[in-house]
Amino acid sequence: MVGLPYQSNWYIPFTARTAYPMLDNVTTRVYPDQPDAVPAGLLPFVEPRINVEQLLQSAPESLAIQTWLVEHGGGIYARWLVRHPLERAAELVHQRWNLLAGSASHYMPGGWDRSGTAIRKVTLNHAVLTLLLLASPLLLRRPRRDALCGLALCLVVSGAIGVAAAYYGDAAEVARHSYGAGQQLVLGLFVALVAWADRVSWPRRVAVT
Repeated sequence: MVGLPYQSNWYIPFTARTAYPMLDNVTTRVYPDQPDAVPAGLLPFVEPRINVEQLLQSAPESLAIQTWLVEHGGGIYARWLVRHPLERAAELVHQRWNLLAGSASHYMPGGWDRSGTAIRKVTLNHAVLTLLLLASPLLLRRPRRDALCGLALCLVVSGAIGVAAAYYGDAAEVARHSYGAGQQLVLGLFVALVAWADRVSWPRRVAVT
């Protein structure tokens, strides 16, 4: 297996697409929480600071820990995820603004960021998003009766799944990885608001003659 040019000095099994995220997850999430779950050979790469780039490089002295990570790293991380599901869910809630209103402008070409416009300010506003999240059970009720509400429910549910998958898929650059799914979830909340406003009967003023 031949890697990309920038991977020329990498340990070859780490050139697989899922390997780098696995390294991020094991070093950033598993090790700080469960240091006994990984071999002592990982310590030089995580203390005093995490150095994934060094861990990637092919070197005889790193071979044992690199081989262990390829064979066991994914399983170790999966067990860490399911060990305390409530803590994992609480972490998503704690990171909600990074996931739903985080910025990806520094990854994009100049002039791409539209966060200064009026509409974007509303969709990034924490108070507005909090109200929509709290009201979502009401806004998304009975989706079979309203096609637009059904669409909103699909956007919100699939967006939430995507956010969780992106967040726990790679511990690095969380805002970038979750940006698409997070924006879909936000869009779904606003569509749900429009659908709710459309089906509510609003009182009309009666002209007095």
